[in-house]
Amino acid sequence: MDSQPTIFVPPPGKQNGRSSSPNNERWVPAPPQPKRRRIWLWLLLFLGFGFFVALLLLGGIAYFYTSNWILPGTTVLGRNIGGMTQAEATAVLMEDWQHRPITLSDGHTPYNYTPNDLGMTLDTAATVNLAYQQGRTAASLGQLLRSVADVPPVWSYDPAQAEALLNHLAEELYTPPANAGVMLVDDKFIVTPPFDGIVLDVAVTLDAINRNPAQVLITGGAVLMTQSVPPAVADTALVEAKIGDLRLTAVSLHAYDPIRNERRDIAIDPATWSQWVSLGMDASSQLVWQLDEVALAGYLDG
Repeated sequence: MDSQPTIFVPPPGKQNGRSSSPNNERWVPAPPQPKRRRIWLWLLLFLGFGFFVALLLLGGIAYFYTSNWILPGTTVLGRNIGGMTQAEATAVLMEDWQHRPITLSDGHTPYNYTPNDLGMTLDTAATVNLAYQQGRTAASLGQLLRSVADVPPVWSYDPAQAEALLNHLAEELYTPPANAGVMLVDDKFIVTPPFDGIVLDVAVTLDAINRNPAQVLITGGAVLMTQSVPPAVADTALVEAKIGDLRLTAVSLHAYDPIRNERRDIAIDPATWSQWVSLGMDASSQLVWQLDEVALAGYLDG
């Protein structure tokens, strides 16, 4: 134990038979001084612990940077791939791309496809490599520390494949126009209204996709541009006037079968033959009656 410093006070004495100090002075211990050696010891312990923690942290960061893992906070098209190995990220991004929906709609019916259907191909290896570099360069590290690093995918677009898809879709979407016609109801011919047809405008739709395919990919959709196809016969008043040409009687057909060398007389009632007749325009734009020969042939064969 350290000895405490003291202040020397002369012992009491007698001078001429009297005490040398009227206050009876004696030895008094000095107040304890600060223990500097203990403060320095605690400071060294604290610095040593901090150095150890910093060493562990730097070692962990160095290990993570040199590993095959993608740094946390890295995303591609909204998918968080941070903490994954490059192989794991490749599998995840490929799966997401193959099932990423892209909806083409004409405002009424949605048609669901994937990026591959529209000729959009993801370069998975290049995308994962770009994601792996995030945080491993000075510029990308700053971005990663500020916020989540959204890595743009590396992909290509083939307009020819998109055009092929639209041409196929045009066949499915096409609705032919319907002329104003006639129908037999309760032994009376009435006029049926005309309807516009619908056709997909492939050129306009494709041009919109080609101008910004990335927007289609990000938003997951595009608008199908359609056009109306007017019917050839739209004037119901003209059809009403032509109804007078029809007679509510059976139609007699004289048929000959050259294979069997037989002749037959066939009577067709109005309810049947009225389904085969319609009105159309001839070369001179005159309203004329037309016969559905395919329907007639099917009737005779049956």
